[in-house]
Amino acid sequence: MTPAIVFGSRGIGKSAIRIHIENICSAKDSEQRVGGRALAITYDDFSKAVAAGIDNVSLERHLEAILNKAVVAALAVIANTVGDQSKVTEDTIEESFPDLDIPVFSRLVQKYFIPMTELQRESAFRGIYNYFRREAISITDRIHWFHRLWGVLRVPLIDIANLFQAARGKDGIKPVQIELLGPREENNAELFINDLYTIAGITEQLGFDGWYILIDKVDEDEHTDSDATKAAKLIAPLLKNLRILELNRIGFKFFLWNQLRAILIEERVRLDKIRNLEMSWTRDELKEMIDRRLKTYSGDRVSDLLSITEDDAHDIYETAIYYSMFSPRELAHILDSIFREHARHSDQDTGTFITRASIDRGVDDYCLRRIKDIYSSNVVRTIARLPDIVFTSGDVQSMLRVSKQAASARISKWTDDGYIERTEDARSETDPSKSIYQYIFREKRFERVVQRKLYTDPISDEPEEGTLLDGENSPTDEDAP
Repeated sequence: MTPAIVFGSRGIGKSAIRIHIENICSAKDSEQRVGGRALAITYDDFSKAVAAGIDNVSLERHLEAILNKAVVAALAVIANTVGDQSKVTEDTIEESFPDLDIPVFSRLVQKYFIPMTELQRESAFRGIYNYFRREAISITDRIHWFHRLWGVLRVPLIDIANLFQAARGKDGIKPVQIELLGPREENNAELFINDLYTIAGITEQLGFDGWYILIDKVDEDEHTDSDATKAAKLIAPLLKNLRILELNRIGFKFFLWNQLRAILIEERVRLDKIRNLEMSWTRDELKEMIDRRLKTYSGDRVSDLLSITEDDAHDIYETAIYYSMFSPRELAHILDSIFREHARHSDQDTGTFITRASIDRGVDDYCLRRIKDIYSSNVVRTIARLPDIVFTSGDVQSMLRVSKQAASARISKWTDDGYIERTEDARSETDPSKSIYQYIFREKRFERVVQRKLYTDPISDEPEEGTLLDGENSPTDEDAP
């Protein structure tokens, strides 16, 4: 079970693959499973990891959350197999799971399931949880009993031992304080890693060959806020620890926004050691997807878009695919917008075929609506003010009235987040011997909003960060490399 990363743009189907893996793992029919039986858990809630802030994400917090989910999944397997939870005993557990190390698993249950809410405990597996909790308490009671007994006996035993040591001319034995297991354990990475080894070790005892840890929606967390740099900070601690990723019987599968790749490399994540691939769709595949949906929902009455589109609008495939940025999900959004706009502005007199005007209105509505849905209002408001779809750092300086350094920082951030990219350099107007950096939109929805001046919300009167002070010179030329 080797670790793997699937990189892809938003809406390209990463979560669909993750759900497909979940379904395969949960399939009861052995013919539907691939490569043996695996327990799949999805890790897409990062509230524990970011509890101390996005800049303080730690490996420990990630592992604690994963172990929580793994213990719950293991309990679910036992509960579903045992059946009648009102009669859970050691015999019924051993009958279904004869090789299960009950004391070891009980310790994991006590450590990682107790913090969950009472509602989750009661609604999930009352009988199973209570059984393992009693076992864990019993083990702890035995440890406490031994600790109390040692407290009574250790002084006379050590005194006797020291008499023998003194007779041999050796130093006496120093008293040893026994530390109890349980809540007093420190939550350091090594303890969590050891527990992950334990989870891997009981896999076969539960009747499975291994675990899939499916990590998804990293950039969609409220703390990452569609920010590639923040998303990389969130997931880097896990990706950097090859010892964890290469654990036997545990397969980590990451489904990540492709904008994270370059940042993770800068963060020294060893992608050469982790199998990774870029997920993408071809133009023909997307066209086939559209046609199949049309045929299905029309009862085979419509075979393709061109059959319901006017002659001067036969670039509908290219237009829709271009602004979807090859994302199946976004392509569905675009076509829905086009159909709605066409229905809104057409009637029997104007005809039923999709028109050029319907396409333009639909794509305009889609692009403006989606950038407002996906990106923060500050980002939308700023980028929508750019003068053209090809621009320079000097254009950003002039538009925002910020310093050269502030403009460069803003451009760098936009590049990291996938909004723009550098294109061919041009020549400086003031000094033709110098070249200047030019930028174009990678985010095609922003490109259309800027090109067609679709954003009309009022501009804030508050000064941008880095605004030029009175007496400073406005930029006279673009940045030159």
